Amino acid sequence: MNQSLLQALSETVTRYPDNVAVKCNTASIRYSELWQTICRVAEYLKQQRLQPGDKVALIADNSIEYIAIYYG
Repeated sequence: MNQSLLQALSETVTRYPDNVAVKCNTASIRYSELWQTICRVAEYLKQQRLQPGDKVALIADNSIEYIAIYYG
C-alpha cells in the first residue's frame, strides 16, 4: 500500500503511543508526545495562513524538534 510518511507515522502512533519514537543525545520522546508536538506545529502554521503547497524553509540541527517541525 502506498501511503505518505505522515500516514505511516500516524498509524505507528496509534499502535505504539508509549514507545520511544526518537532518542537524541540524552533526550527522548514517545510517539504520543511527538504527535502532540507535530499537531501544535501544524496548528501554528495554519494560524500563519500557510496553505498546502506553500514553501517553507526548515533550518535546524538534527533534533527532536526538527522532526516535529518537519512533520508539522
